[in-house]
Amino acid sequence: MRGTFIVIDGPDRCGKDEVVKFLKLHFPDAVYAREPGGTDDAERVRDIVKHPASKLNPLTQLCLFFAARSDLLEKAIRPALENGKHCILPRSDSSTLAYQVEGEGKGDKGLWNLFWTMREECFGSCKPNLYILLDVPVEISRGRPESEGDEKDYFEQQQDEDHEKAKRIQLGFLKFHHVNHTPTVVVDAAQPLEVVQQEVLKIIREEIAYKQKREAGAY
Repeated sequence: MRGTFIVIDGPDRCGKDEVVKFLKLHFPDAVYAREPGGTDDAERVRDIVKHPASKLNPLTQLCLFFAARSDLLEKAIRPALENGKHCILPRSDSSTLAYQVEGEGKGDKGLWNLFWTMREECFGSCKPNLYILLDVPVEISRGRPESEGDEKDYFEQQQDEDHEKAKRIQLGFLKFHHVNHTPTVVVDAAQPLEVVQQEVLKIIREEIAYKQKREAGAY
């Protein structure tokens, strides 16, 4: 059977990385890849778009993120799914809509329609089975500690410097949830981390079980 493709996403400091580390204990055979990145070419794109001194405009960012994503899907995700592997990505196109379109205030200036067109061309028949969005208010996420040892990238700097942009990004994720046709579950990430981890684990187990029964003809 084909593997299950799941995206876990949300604004910075939503607890996404900690949730993924937890999931690796329960799904050690799944394929995990960061976005942008996951292949040699996609990692080179990551170095460009995430550089702290990056000055790329939203349109350029949008195109580069989808270029890296397309490479990851073709070389890693699609083959893994076809071989029955589950794939779990921390970030995907939901982040692109939240950061490059809504966060930059370009949703009503052409990038909204371009995003959905590029999404369809990029994913084709390899769209995620489920999105899990970790929703947390900006006021709470800003009070959380940063990841240790990593220099802030361009997007983290922008959010820290622009409170309104951070709020647009958070609302952008929710907007993706409301308009995306792929099943999406919103988890309250303001809860204690252990609660969020268990909730996400339960959601993924249920999705995998449902998909397997459906493919077996039980539904």
